[in-house]
Amino acid sequence: MRFLLVLLLLLPSPPTAAGKPEVFFAQMGGSVSLPNEGHTEKENVYVRWYFCVNQEEQILIWKHPKQDSPRNEAPEGFKQRVSLSKDSSLIINPVQDTDFFDRGFFRCERQDYKDMTKKEYILHRVNLPPAPTLLAGDDLSLSCQTQPGVIAPSIKWISPRGEPYGMQNSLRVKNISFQHSGVWTCEAQSDPPKLKATTAVTVIDLSPPPPDSVYTSLSSGSPPWLPCSLSSVIPWSDVQNKGLRTGSWSFTPLNLTHRPKQQLLLQLQPSIAWKKTNNTGTQNKPSLEERELKQHDLSAKILKVSPDVRGTYTCSLDFSPGRTLSRTLQLEVLEVLSSPSAGPRGVMAWTGDTVNLTCTLGHSLPSGDLQVTWIRPKSSMFSLGDPPHSPHLSIRSVTMQDSGQWKCELKKNITTLTSITVTLEIKKRVAIWVFVAIGSALVFILLLTITVFFIRRHKQAKMFRRRKTKFCCCKTPQPKGFYKT
Repeated sequence: MRFLLVLLLLLPSPPTAAGKPEVFFAQMGGSVSLPNEGHTEKENVYVRWYFCVNQEEQILIWKHPKQDSPRNEAPEGFKQRVSLSKDSSLIINPVQDTDFFDRGFFRCERQDYKDMTKKEYILHRVNLPPAPTLLAGDDLSLSCQTQPGVIAPSIKWISPRGEPYGMQNSLRVKNISFQHSGVWTCEAQSDPPKLKATTAVTVIDLSPPPPDSVYTSLSSGSPPWLPCSLSSVIPWSDVQNKGLRTGSWSFTPLNLTHRPKQQLLLQLQPSIAWKKTNNTGTQNKPSLEERELKQHDLSAKILKVSPDVRGTYTCSLDFSPGRTLSRTLQLEVLEVLSSPSAGPRGVMAWTGDTVNLTCTLGHSLPSGDLQVTWIRPKSSMFSLGDPPHSPHLSIRSVTMQDSGQWKCELKKNITTLTSITVTLEIKKRVAIWVFVAIGSALVFILLLTITVFFIRRHKQAKMFRRRKTKFCCCKTPQPKGFYKT
């Protein structure tokens, strides 16, 4: 009798009823995960997933506890779309029209040495219509729609940046910007979510300007670029369809308050390009380079770095009717002012002189993160002290060892923003008595040369007088000729 009782306990129990099917919502073309609800850490669990149509069931995928990977035996319509997660949940990607409730349902069977459980799932459709391309400042409207007559779970909206939004089926966001561009998600407030749908939202906007100014220097190897771009990679045809009329780069010089002057205008035909304005005069000499635009890049390049290009630059796109997108950035140019003034070869000075160097942006450096570091030539013995240094450097009684390149670095915290190098050429000063001695020697040589010249001239004149022609002094001179004797 006791033996029969033990046998009865060892026999597997009958399958647990599947119960009421659990409802999930899926989006056409999306993905859905049907949970293996009885999942535990037990090793001896055999999991099978089926798709049932009417009274027929089709095995999709199963996993034996002794196997490392699941075995996919799904028919052709499912084979490439089903897989198992680590906890043996069924993943369907992409969801097709044949997966929904009006075509069939899914069943999960779990079996160990003792018992077997079943769980059924049905899929209902959820639709999230795509939003049209929007312009920054517009309002965004989205709606998560389920089948009529089907009770949908409470949902929440998630922005492209992962921020939670409203908890209604319909969503409205006012005054959107580039931050709202991307994939929006509506999903059920359950774990795991029984409803999930996504849609891509495209917002035409300019990318935010860099957090800091653009820094360059007079000794920079190449002129800098002024960054400006569309926040998303959008075809120019879509941008023009939103009413794009023109665009421009304008410039306001440093320490001037007059209206910005246009430097470049956006050409839309035959190609998208930045072109110089026609009203550029001698006082509004263009500082930006013409170029053709590719994709979403609207950046402009400085033609030549000089103190005159310091100031505020504005990149803008104008849309109809009266809508403008713009971004403003500051260009800072580092230079070194010197006393004595620098020439083409650098700063020239004599030994013993005082040389003053000032590292400047054309205005006083703002207190805070910006710092200056000076780097002297290796041969110099001038004491700089520990950085950060003062922008003003006074080198007293310069020596020949101070000759070479002096470098000024502009830093923010530990990051070098830009740097400039100035060359000092120190010449040895000669004492005044040396110049007097050299001058006296030159005068002596000149006088000596003149004296020698006159003495030689006198001797030549005396020799010339000694060589005068001698005439005959006969008492009876006769004419020259032949005479008979």
